[in-house]
Amino acid sequence: MSAAGPSEATLRRLERASGSLATQAVARMDDSLPWFRSMPADQRSWVTLVAQAGIASLVEWCRHPGRPPRLTGEVFGAAPRELVRAVPLKQTVDLIKVTVEVVEDRLGQVVGPGEAEALRLAVLQYSREVAFATAHVYASYAENRGAWDARLEALVVDALVRGERVDELPGRAAALGWAATAPVLVLVGHTADVDDLHSAVRRAARSMRADVLVGVHAHQLVVVLGGLPDLTPVAEKVSAEFGPGPVVRGPAVASLAQAVDSAAAALAGGAGHLVFLDVDCIPAPELVARYAAVAQDGVLDSGPVTYLPPADDYDLERLASLADPHPARPAPADGEVLPAQDHRLFWSLSFALTAATWARLGGFCEAYAGYGGEDTDFAETAHAAGVGLRWVGGAAAFHQHHPVSRPPVEHLDDVLVNGRVFAQRWGWWPMQGWLEAFAERGLVRRCGEDWVAA
Repeated sequence: MSAAGPSEATLRRLERASGSLATQAVARMDDSLPWFRSMPADQRSWVTLVAQAGIASLVEWCRHPGRPPRLTGEVFGAAPRELVRAVPLKQTVDLIKVTVEVVEDRLGQVVGPGEAEALRLAVLQYSREVAFATAHVYASYAENRGAWDARLEALVVDALVRGERVDELPGRAAALGWAATAPVLVLVGHTADVDDLHSAVRRAARSMRADVLVGVHAHQLVVVLGGLPDLTPVAEKVSAEFGPGPVVRGPAVASLAQAVDSAAAALAGGAGHLVFLDVDCIPAPELVARYAAVAQDGVLDSGPVTYLPPADDYDLERLASLADPHPARPAPADGEVLPAQDHRLFWSLSFALTAATWARLGGFCEAYAGYGGEDTDFAETAHAAGVGLRWVGGAAAFHQHHPVSRPPVEHLDDVLVNGRVFAQRWGWWPMQGWLEAFAERGLVRRCGEDWVAA
């Protein structure tokens, strides 16, 4: 600013009028910008605050023309960061333009005619600074949002790779723009030696209007696809972005919440045989070999499990000497395979099946949360689908000791909720032993065909 800039008296009048000018600017936005009229009230109030802060900052800049205006904090700091997400850059430029026009139009009413021109020149110079500051704010937001999105996408894909059934998974993916409710499938293969593999995969998928999530684990590329009734053409196109070697496609599942099942099959690497072991179980050296030796489609295999006594540590060389399979389930001799007569004896501590059978059953039902019911449901699903259950001798597992409650009173609410889900699906209540033990303690009671808290 030159020495001929606005006087202090003029700036005080402009300062007193800042609130009125901001209100008039918002009124003109309402008249001339249809999209602004449809904004929620809280966002419109944020815009008013920004306009008022901008005019106040103009006054301060005119008082100290040698000091660069701190617009990012003084002006844009008046509104939450959510405003940057809610209002695109182009619309923000329109808002600034309207505010500048109102200030210029009203200068004659605020200051004397002798100083209006000098103030108009100051507004012109200041609006240029505001334009640069606006670009900086949006560029910083885009950079930070990009880094945040990358971290969030990595969390989602990591959860699928680890087999975690996380309730927040669909919500996290929705924050990344994932809108798919149609079939979802997972591709796994080797990474390609390109500069930006993530972008290449996204371009290939989005060129066919598919939803996509991308993750890299060691030398494996994991891609989640959704959003189209038929994902086969998309999978074929995206597969071309992988590195050398096979690209394994998991079965299509009903939603992202079930994508862990597709990922499990794809991560099997085409072996076609899946072995599931509880996190507290130690497998015998022969477990995988015994399951693999008898594997066949249309069968669910389960091995004997021993509950180990308390110990600070377990000598792996002596585990076989501790073998004492749970008495409530069959324990055939090594090399013997015993067809089961009752699917209700299945438990998920240790079992195996082919990838084709896993896809046929659709994995575990996602309606269960917390403790109990999901493994009995899986067995009932197998029974209804004609998938037999067998007990495989020699496929031994050893469950490490940890304290438990009998009955599991701390899980009473889960038992009731999950038991009711099961009963609605299959017509009978599971976990009868726990329910009866709760009833003996006066914690639950039978109410017709239902069980309720007492």
